[in-house]
Amino acid sequence: MLALTRRPTADFIYVRWMGPHRDLVDYSRVQVDRSREIEAWTDAMLEIAGQVKAVYCYIANTFTGHSPATARDLQRRIGQTPVDPEKLGEQLSLF
Repeated sequence: MLALTRRPTADFIYVRWMGPHRDLVDYSRVQVDRSREIEAWTDAMLEIAGQVKAVYCYIANTFTGHSPATARDLQRRIGQTPVDPEKLGEQLSLF
């Protein structure tokens, strides 16, 4: 799959990380170490960044167990500063 990033067919990249861990029921923490995969994809995305306008990423909880922490890890790897969850405050009720 990583080889496909070297031949973009659009002016953007969409990467979707899913995981086989459908038996996970607690999504409050990272439970599966996928750092090697994240590092490989990070390198591939940084390599192609000059050829595309945008990179979109979707990370499912079944990939590592906690997609927000995985997204923050990815942000750090590509040089972005993630927002500290403690600074976000309480989520408002939807109902």
